[in-house]
Amino acid sequence: MSQLLQTQLIDGTLVLKLALELAPTLAPLVGSQAWSECLEALGAAITGAGSEVTGIVLNGGDALYLRTSGQQQQGYTKSELLSADNLLTAIANSAVPVVASITGAVNDFGWQLALCCDYRVASSASTFDHDLLKHGTTPGFGGSQRLPRLVGMNVATRILTSPSPVSATKALEIGLIDLIDSPSADGAVNISVMASLLSQGRKGIDAQGQLSREADSTILDKLAATLARRRRAQFAPQQLVEALRIASNTELLQGLDAEREIYKQVQSHEQRGALSYLALGEQQADVIPGLAEGVEIPAIRSAAIIGSGTMGGGIAMCFANVGIPVTIIDNSDENLQRGLSVIKRNYEINVKRGSISQSQMDQCWGQVSGSLDYQDISDADIVIEAVFEDMQLKKKIFATLDEVMKPGALLGSNTSGLDIDEIASATKRPGDVIGLHFFSPANVMKLLEVVRGTKVSDQTILRAMSLAKIINKVAVLAGNCPGFIGNRMIRGYMQQGANLVLEGATIEQVDRVMVEFGMPMGPFTMGDLTGLDVGWRARLASGKAAGLTDHLPNKLCEMERFGQKSAAGYYRYEEGSRKPIVDPLVASWVEQISAEQGIERRTFDDQEVLRRCLYPLINEGAKIIEDGIAIRASDIDTVYVNGYGFPAYRGGPMYWANQIGLDKVHQEIENYHQQFGDTWKPAKLLKQLAQTQQSFS
Repeated sequence: MSQLLQTQLIDGTLVLKLALELAPTLAPLVGSQAWSECLEALGAAITGAGSEVTGIVLNGGDALYLRTSGQQQQGYTKSELLSADNLLTAIANSAVPVVASITGAVNDFGWQLALCCDYRVASSASTFDHDLLKHGTTPGFGGSQRLPRLVGMNVATRILTSPSPVSATKALEIGLIDLIDSPSADGAVNISVMASLLSQGRKGIDAQGQLSREADSTILDKLAATLARRRRAQFAPQQLVEALRIASNTELLQGLDAEREIYKQVQSHEQRGALSYLALGEQQADVIPGLAEGVEIPAIRSAAIIGSGTMGGGIAMCFANVGIPVTIIDNSDENLQRGLSVIKRNYEINVKRGSISQSQMDQCWGQVSGSLDYQDISDADIVIEAVFEDMQLKKKIFATLDEVMKPGALLGSNTSGLDIDEIASATKRPGDVIGLHFFSPANVMKLLEVVRGTKVSDQTILRAMSLAKIINKVAVLAGNCPGFIGNRMIRGYMQQGANLVLEGATIEQVDRVMVEFGMPMGPFTMGDLTGLDVGWRARLASGKAAGLTDHLPNKLCEMERFGQKSAAGYYRYEEGSRKPIVDPLVASWVEQISAEQGIERRTFDDQEVLRRCLYPLINEGAKIIEDGIAIRASDIDTVYVNGYGFPAYRGGPMYWANQIGLDKVHQEIENYHQQFGDTWKPAKLLKQLAQTQQSFS
């Protein structure tokens, strides 16, 4: 191991550095025996430090502090756990003070290791990612016990549940680190800086006292309620709260033992694999095969939005929230002023809720402006069209943008399913045109479907994917087809819900089964929320005859039951309430339509309802992979969890199918194919994987 660990004694300071590069050397080491041996070597070096040593610096860079997310899915091996514990024990029992010198991205074991040290020094580029809940796990190396003792329970709970890493500047502000000091170009630490800290002696968190039990109890009660709402039915979040309660009520050593027991329970829970898979899937979505290397990605310093409606306003807020000036264009001053007032009101609501401060609102609102003149946005780096789904209108807008926008501007369309190639054909620069499908409300929903046409440039694709990170979205690249990934899949889900009701299930049963599975709402509640009139008007405009599943929503719309907006749709709604009320009148219409269509009605058990609604997602997802619309199965799962409410702890429809077994899923779909016809024809990929006992990977 001598080649993996460098030791240097400088004026009494022992510098220990892992001689590993992050890539490609580290990748095969993490999770291997060699990685365990690295940790053991560090622990042995600390324990065996001679009397001439007055202080120790851990300077591992990325190699020591970065824990790759890819390993989270499998978890730590027993060997790694033992080696990590030995290292942490060596630090805690060190006869001399220890400094953690942090130079890279810190997550999981890394930040917990740093907490065990007496002092923490970070480079200005360092970041601290404390969010283990996204991997379905909790701290297991002292993080839940030491962090609140260092920064207080209120701050600790915020950063442990935030998806955003903490910057070095913020870390210094909250007391997470003691100093910002970047190493030299060759990675060597600043010995004089380290020595000045070490001269202060041991200052381990271990020696600090109890937390404020009464105040912490209130904080943790509120956290438990928030996590129960935001991460409904997830196991790890409530276990994190329990670990933090222990920190508030127990001495550190007992707390560390209790934390490890909680950690073991969480690690063995079935949800951990699904959530870790999703976290890795979000990272993999950025890996796009076939693009040219070394493509320059121009910065986006200003933005423009066409359309001041709900989507346009929400998208504008995404830019304003990160400090990018954005101008909204509309052809009506009345509409424009209404749209701007909605944005301002949204910010005011956030201030009242305590989500942002008044100064933050003033800063964001100051980035937003409006205009009726396209010339006012000609110099914007990106423009996003966000009008309603009318191809001719969109093409007219893009023809104007082609004339007005500066060369190299990114031209995006917030279409939910229209042909991006046809939209791009209205311009002389199809390479700059890309689909940017935001989900409503755009300032809240995390998903961004980036849709590439046949002529889009590699630079435009990479620029769009990069934009998602800037505005804090999760991006997935999709090919160009009706509905792209998400909306193409949801058709079968909605159709089967309608079919089940005509065949004898009740509207409330179908919705209940979906909610019990983990969906935020069932298909009929969702239809009422989004508005039944949207699809109805589109069907009328198409002139096509009503399909079997169109009869009921058509009937409702003819009775001016459009959903929540009209206080009646599939359900009734009391004035000012969104709580659905079962309406016997709708049930009678369902029975009437079934009789007219010659459908024999029967009862359904909940499991059949579940399979009928969700198996179409799996089958269509397999076809989407076949067609090259999605690059990988995890992209589909990322879309469905972040955009359509599929429960994250189940991993997404493709991951869920793997857990059931694709042979079982294929057989069930084939049975439905024989019963109902080609609507249920199994995807070739699904059949192939089932026959070869493989899974979606």
